[in-house]
Amino acid sequence: MSIYDRNYYQEEEGFSFHGFSKGFNACKWIIGICVALFVLQILFRNGVGKTERSLTDYLILEPQLILQGEVWRLISYGFIHSVSEPFHIIFNMLMLWWFGREIEECLQPIEFLTFYLVSIVFGGLIFVGCSFLGLHGRGAVCLGASGGVTAVMVLYACWFPRRTVLFMFVIPMQVWLLTIILIAVDALNLFSGSQKNIAGEVHLAGAAFGLAYYKFSWTLSSFNPLKLWKQWTGPRLKIYKPSGDTRNQVLESGINFEFNENEKLDEILKKISVFGKESLTAQENEFLIRTSQAMRKKRT
Repeated sequence: MSIYDRNYYQEEEGFSFHGFSKGFNACKWIIGICVALFVLQILFRNGVGKTERSLTDYLILEPQLILQGEVWRLISYGFIHSVSEPFHIIFNMLMLWWFGREIEECLQPIEFLTFYLVSIVFGGLIFVGCSFLGLHGRGAVCLGASGGVTAVMVLYACWFPRRTVLFMFVIPMQVWLLTIILIAVDALNLFSGSQKNIAGEVHLAGAAFGLAYYKFSWTLSSFNPLKLWKQWTGPRLKIYKPSGDTRNQVLESGINFEFNENEKLDEILKKISVFGKESLTAQENEFLIRTSQAMRKKRT
């Protein structure tokens, strides 16, 4: 029996934003939009309508235009790629597909999409800031999904560090090592001034965001500023560890206990039965999926 067959894991009837996302695959949609825009970039590379500006010109991240109110560019730049370098989009989409599918399974589609979009915006803001600090030449622009893809890859490396991938499609390498190598190359190019036409700071921003997301167990799709403010300004409660039969009464209180895996699984499933699956942290989702996979292997 799978963990999803347990009685208290069955989802309650009714509408919820996360329930509405059933059947929605964010990773496929992101790739589909990027590919569709790439085709449109080629078709409208010589101008859109009666203007002489290409489609890329309307979507690319240009710091000066952000100050003029064209803030959509902080997201749109992450969905377009260089039409003169096809490997730009091919490499990004392959990386997103390889690492993003399993991350989306852990996070659920809405949380994954939110994580991806926020990482793009964060990378865009870093690029704008670095441009005004003089890191790039005047008129420097940015495009591509690399910042978001790097965030996904770093999160994957944090959760599944010993997974083996083929570097350059040939060399077997654990994903944590591959991630460190790619980040080190970006950092070296950035600080040595030899990055040329690559926005290394966007890659590093994506890496930092992915690491912070893992480190602090964020849940972005249910972010509530008012609740966060109350947590910061409210009274500080002392945490104690109950003993004996009283420990089961505080499973949903947020206190962590060193249970064995079965007890931890029951704790998570009870939390789902009370608060819904969207209340789980990324680590709890990851544990749930790993346990389910282990149970399926035992049955085969």
